Amino acid sequence: MELLKECFDLHREIQEIDEKIEEIKAILYYPKIQDLSGMPKGEGNGESINDKLITKKSKLEQMKLNATKALNNKWAIVEKACNNAHISNAEIKLLTYRYYYGLSWKAVTNKMRDYAGQEWTENKTFRVHRIVLCKINKEIEKSA
Repeated sequence: MELLKECFDLHREIQEIDEKIEEIKAILYYPKIQDLSGMPKGEGNGESINDKLITKKSKLEQMKLNATKALNNKWAIVEKACNNAHISNAEIKLLTYRYYYGLSWKAVTNKMRDYAGQEWTENKTFRVHRIVLCKINKEIEKSA
């Protein structure tokens, strides 16, 4: 299902934006080495590096907000399709861990083991995932 891949990609995009924001925070908020040479510095174009970084950080935060809204909107569509296909809560949770939170398959298996409170292997994760995708695709074909 293409919508699930889009959700996964949006989650990755949000993670990348978070990393960029953290880099900018590190530059802005941690002490800098003082220049003791006494040499004058160039004037530049009149805008300080800190101002540029703050502007870039604001743009990145806005991009993150937009990506998060897009992810939530797409995920609402996925949940609606899941409900129409009569998918169980455990199966929806599996999709949520993988596509909304962007977890690896191994992490999804561990989370499902904790969530379900029963033995849950990677093979079972893949098998349930395939079954859920088939149910969703059948529901989409039926509604089209």
